[in-house]
Amino acid sequence: MLWNKAKPSDNVSDERKNKGVYNATGAALAGGLTLSLLAALGVKWNDKQPNEQQTIEAVQEHAAALESLKMKDPHRIFVQQILGSTEATWSKTFEFNNLEYIPPKLILIDEPTSTPCGTTNDLAYCPPNQTIYINLSRLGSIGKQGGTSSEPSDFAQAFVIAHEVGHHVQNLLGTTKEVDDAEQSGQDVKGRNGIRVRKELQADCFAGVWARNAEAHIKWLEPTDLGEAVKAARLLGNDATHGTGEQRSRWFMKAFNAGASNACDTFGAQAL
Repeated sequence: MLWNKAKPSDNVSDERKNKGVYNATGAALAGGLTLSLLAALGVKWNDKQPNEQQTIEAVQEHAAALESLKMKDPHRIFVQQILGSTEATWSKTFEFNNLEYIPPKLILIDEPTSTPCGTTNDLAYCPPNQTIYINLSRLGSIGKQGGTSSEPSDFAQAFVIAHEVGHHVQNLLGTTKEVDDAEQSGQDVKGRNGIRVRKELQADCFAGVWARNAEAHIKWLEPTDLGEAVKAARLLGNDATHGTGEQRSRWFMKAFNAGASNACDTFGAQAL
């Protein structure tokens, strides 16, 4: 997967305690990126307008700083670029339907973290604060499931991020509230055909919408990527909560083949 072709998101925060070298250099790099971008855009700094040569040098400096950051903390950059691609997909989809897409926040964590939805140290979306929490170690383990221990699948990891974004889409559309209301009213929402499973399968389907649309605009998939995502989806299956592996991979591929969110009516489907 040529993930570095995407535009990175500005909605990622890093709350990891063990950031390694990034913790020591991130602030300096971030400042360098900001100044470089200002200069490249022709913005005055210290009341001095950059000439053409200074602008070229600023652009080169920005590119070098970004490459340095990619080398020092590639996992963070990966998450930023995948999230950025989901923002592009869903912004256009919502706009087409005369709706406004408000992107989620995403926080990188590496220890138990308190959220409005409880404590997590995994991969989760919390509707009240519209935030995705990503533990990169857990994400990496899924990459190994989709690929190999020596060559983890980046697209399998991207699929998981897109699945969590799918839950955000459900939240914006009111689906999350409808499911919660049904549970609070005493309806049986659990089980293999319950609406909790249907909600999870729809998030997988929304990930397929993203995958198809991102590929159409970025052209970043490699021959093995789809198979790796399907493999990860199958291994991540849980009959009682998320659907079987076969169901998860099928709904993902259904949307990928259709390329539209109207293929994702898991709640109205007779058979999952």
